[in-house]
Amino acid sequence: DDGCLRRNFQGYTTDQAECVLGFGASAISTLHEGYTQNHADCRSYAMAVAADGLATTRGIVLTDDDRRRRAIIERLMCTLSVDLNEIAGDSDADGYGFAGELEILQRDFDGRLVRVDGSRITVTEPGRPWVRVVCAVFDRYLPQNKVRDSHAV
Repeated sequence: DDGCLRRNFQGYTTDQAECVLGFGASAISTLHEGYTQNHADCRSYAMAVAADGLATTRGIVLTDDDRRRRAIIERLMCTLSVDLNEIAGDSDADGYGFAGELEILQRDFDGRLVRVDGSRITVTEPGRPWVRVVCAVFDRYLPQNKVRDSHAV
């Protein structure tokens, strides 16, 4: 445990577990492969467990791009800074499709709320209240104000 702050569906934690298993009605599990959610109402949950032991009602499979974007959003939310090259595992973040996001950050946040230095993004002190909006730039499921990962709206 290096004390690194992490973020999951329950909030912020220093727990470094890669997987979080949710038990009970409406519980969400986080796995490397994606997310699952149990039936939301207690009756459906209990019936599913009684029938076959599994109460999962839906899930989302993550792509490599989803995992990279999740890591970027988590770092920004937890430490207010991220190096896209470190997340991408390559010396050229543009090769992983972040050129557009960097352009938006430089254009829309004007260096006052967010600093972009090469592949490093840092949310400034005045930008802290806007960190969710900054994270939303990396949420590829957000177009047309559809919130999925960052919950910026």
